[in-house]
Amino acid sequence: MKHHGDLLVVVLTLALAGCASPTNPAPTAPPTAVPTAAPSLVPGDAWLRRDLGAGEAVVWYLGHCGYAIRTQSHLLIFDYQEQYDGPQPKLRPAQPALANGFIVPAEIADQRVRVFVTHSHNDHFSRVIFQWKDKIPDIAYYFGWKAASDPSYPYLVGPRAQLQSGDLEVYTVNSHHSGVPEVAYLVKVDGLVIYHNGDYQREYETDYPYLRELTARIDLTFAIRGFEDGTRYLMQNTDLFERFEHGAIFPTHDSAEKGQYAEFEKVFLAKFPVLPLFIPWRVGERFLFRDGQITREGGETGVG
Repeated sequence: MKHHGDLLVVVLTLALAGCASPTNPAPTAPPTAVPTAAPSLVPGDAWLRRDLGAGEAVVWYLGHCGYAIRTQSHLLIFDYQEQYDGPQPKLRPAQPALANGFIVPAEIADQRVRVFVTHSHNDHFSRVIFQWKDKIPDIAYYFGWKAASDPSYPYLVGPRAQLQSGDLEVYTVNSHHSGVPEVAYLVKVDGLVIYHNGDYQREYETDYPYLRELTARIDLTFAIRGFEDGTRYLMQNTDLFERFEHGAIFPTHDSAEKGQYAEFEKVFLAKFPVLPLFIPWRVGERFLFRDGQITREGGETGVG
């Protein structure tokens, strides 16, 4: 029995040592390799396959500007990349899964996957998405610029491009950021209207009225974290929140919990006290949107 006890102590010691999370300072330049964190949550298979009705969705935060949205009959993925969550590295778990913020083709191979990329900056775009094409039977890509030479990809270079593909409607507005062309997407699918801003910042004074002609309500809004006094993003977001009715608003372009999402929330709730803002607390966090109400995976609810 003593030998068995000694062996148990050794095994437990090694197991606990392997669970220690590394510390990672915020990068000042693109990481050359993706760090590895300890194993995270169980893959969210059940959420990928649960029954959803028209106007319902499950939303996963994929870090930085990345979100995945499961609708009644689609899985939409916006601005996916594997390097960043705000100014700090996005840690790759030992067992990557949607539930911890990573796309694993085998996990979503039975979904109708639609991939949207706003522009070419590497905090919004990774060429890893092209590796999914041979592993997911029903997949399509949408780009806000001429991203490749494949003629099968829709390149929505605009201005104000429009595309209908089956039951999916896609509309864009255009801008440039640090010298590259980019778009913001308005997508209609399965009884939902979804807006993803990317880094769009241009003539919102005329572009938002154009989008308002297409819809009065946006069910799921992914708005860039811009709240500082005197900035164009502050004015742009204020217009966006005033002009449309919103079901749920999620910020992009910072780190889960630790970044400036909380300040973004504070500023805009002071302006709009009943604004349905939801701040992601961790990469991979999951939200259920049903009957105009968001339920976080921890059970917290909010009415949009």
